[in-house]
Amino acid sequence: MAKQEMTCDHCRKAVAVSEIKYLPKGKDGMVALCPSCRTKFKATAEKKPAELKPAKKPYFCIRCKYHFKFDPRSAANLRCPFCGREDKVIEDKVPDADTLIRTLHDE
Repeated sequence: MAKQEMTCDHCRKAVAVSEIKYLPKGKDGMVALCPSCRTKFKATAEKKPAELKPAKKPYFCIRCKYHFKFDPRSAANLRCPFCGREDKVIEDKVPDADTLIRTLHDE
C-alpha cells in the first residue's frame, strides 16, 4: 500500500499525513504544518507581545441607574447602553444620596 503524503503549507515539503497537524492561522483560517515547521511556529507564537486591551473606564447613568464601562478613546459618543441617553451619565462611581437628589431635582 502506498504511503499517503501531504504538503506542508509552510515549507512545501511532502510529509506523511499522520505527521501533519493543523494550527489556526488568522481569524478563521487553518494551516497544515509538518513537525519541524510546527516547532518554529510555536517558538515565534510565544514571542508575540500580548495585545493591549482598551482602557475602559466605569460609568454610571443616573437616569436608569445602570453601571457600564466605556472606552473614552473611541470615536463613539458617551451614552448609556441601557436607556440610550447622554445627559445623566457620570464617570467612575455611584454618587451619594445628596448628589442624586440634587441632580434629579435639577430636572
